Amino acid sequence: LCGAARIVALDVLADKLAVADGAGGLVLAALDANGAPTITGRFSTVAPAFGVALTVDTALVAVGSAGVQAFDLDAAAPPSSLWVVDTADGAVRVTLDGPTAYVADDRAGVRLLDLTERASPRLVASIASRGVTVRGEGVFVSGARSTAVSNGLLSIADGDGGLHLVGVSEPAAPQHLARFPENRYDVIVDSRDTQAVG
Repeated sequence: LCGAARIVALDVLADKLAVADGAGGLVLAALDANGAPTITGRFSTVAPAFGVALTVDTALVAVGSAGVQAFDLDAAAPPSSLWVVDTADGAVRVTLDGPTAYVADDRAGVRLLDLTERASPRLVASIASRGVTVRGEGVFVSGARSTAVSNGLLSIADGDGGLHLVGVSEPAAPQHLARFPENRYDVIVDSRDTQAVG
């Protein structure tokens, strides 16, 4: 799909596939009835693409130190860049849940962006070093590598900092629920359980 390039991350929504292709930017493909991809376009990003998440009409791309870049996927026109939001450190993954984007922003933790107004995202919360307070103590997120969200529960793979579980039923007021200290660098969540990868 991406030739000699290394696929960094991908997301699938219905019959669309989006690939974060590192220095290759964003690759979009259509999936046929058997799931076979046909490339429909390659698009430059402002910095290497490390993560991607799809909505019906938008691709959000984690572009490292440049933050998050959004592409308009409206079928009436070729995809184009909508905006770039600079995050505090280096955006490495992005996850969507409804109108909220959860950006794994490395040492800056996790940024929560409200995308209700598609053309103008708004930062609603941050989970950073001492950014979440539980019983009067700061909770450190030392280097968010990956996020996943399901049923109001945000899972953060924090590298050497382990796995954090944060309640995000109200995204503007995240609540730290638990931390598991083992090293975790990626996390996958489905409706039944959380799987963290060391």
